[in-house]
Amino acid sequence: MKISLITKPRKYKDVYYLRFYKGYSKIDNKIKHNVKFENLGIWLYKNPVKKNHKAHNIEQTELANEILKVRDAGIIQGRFDIKTLSTGKADYLQFFTRLTKERKESSGNYGNWDSTLKHLFKFTGGTLKFKNVNDSFAEGFLQYLDSTELSTNSKISYFNKFKASAKIAFEKKLLSESIQTKTNHKQEEDNRAFLTKSEINTLVKTPCKLTVLKDAFLFGCHCGLRYGDIAKLTWKDIDVIDSDTYRMKFKALKTGKTAWHPLSKPAIDILKAQEKIKGDYRIFYKLRPRLESWSNLRLAQWMLAAKISKDGITFHSSRHSFAVAYLLAGGNVYTLKNLMQHSSLKTTEVYLKFVDEMQDEAITKLNEYWS
Repeated sequence: MKISLITKPRKYKDVYYLRFYKGYSKIDNKIKHNVKFENLGIWLYKNPVKKNHKAHNIEQTELANEILKVRDAGIIQGRFDIKTLSTGKADYLQFFTRLTKERKESSGNYGNWDSTLKHLFKFTGGTLKFKNVNDSFAEGFLQYLDSTELSTNSKISYFNKFKASAKIAFEKKLLSESIQTKTNHKQEEDNRAFLTKSEINTLVKTPCKLTVLKDAFLFGCHCGLRYGDIAKLTWKDIDVIDSDTYRMKFKALKTGKTAWHPLSKPAIDILKAQEKIKGDYRIFYKLRPRLESWSNLRLAQWMLAAKISKDGITFHSSRHSFAVAYLLAGGNVYTLKNLMQHSSLKTTEVYLKFVDEMQDEAITKLNEYWS
């Protein structure tokens, strides 16, 4: 059997496939070739012009060729029963680096993968072969994370990112066995920073040096989208039913799911105020998709100007603010889960704690008023 790497054209991209040729048969003087294809889930921009598009194509081509070498080695290994071929000798850290780069447009998710990569380099000294990635290695990496001063949540997150990479490698047949090691750590209570209605109204009245940052952040407070999803939102994603009813269709960068998102009036007003360019042009086109950290620095300056001194406020706090406001307005947690595109209800239920605290505080003030 011969294996080769090919691309198949799609409307806006070329997709990499592995082509498996298993010979041919001759029936009634007709030759029938036995060919199978496997979609690698790796794609290229057509005729790239932008620098980041060209870089993407180079990285994805290198990854596709690495997979070809490993899969080809696996076929030879199976044919000749050879145990020490390049499958195991391939560089796992390079593979993890590719996976990390693929997540660059996913703001928070990329940061976690990048941090995991740094700790993998530190733990391994920069050398890790596929043949050494097993449960024994996983247990060692977990012990290493436990020896650091990282928070419990960070330890859980980084270990889960390693396991996620191992699962991808196993599914692509780059690993012969899946990783079964689990962490015994329990997630710490999540203190998500959010803004109240009065604080958001204060921000509306407070000038910001970057108008696009102000608009995008307030839009997030009224719809709950992540930074990356807001940055890539285009006018094609907006369905205008009438002047007061807008829906938004988007594919979340973090989850990959496509969803329709009804928009509130404040969110619609913000959209109406943007310069409308038809087509697939980004709505908040001046918002840099990969510079959330830089945006957070400018956000802090805006908070300071508005005299809001809450700790931990970042762009992602707009998402938390939307969730809390939605529940305070009487929305149910199940609908919120769908709006936020959470995979687990437990993630959404965290916001109930903040709502309860605010209601308790309101009752306390009410008691003080009547006393």
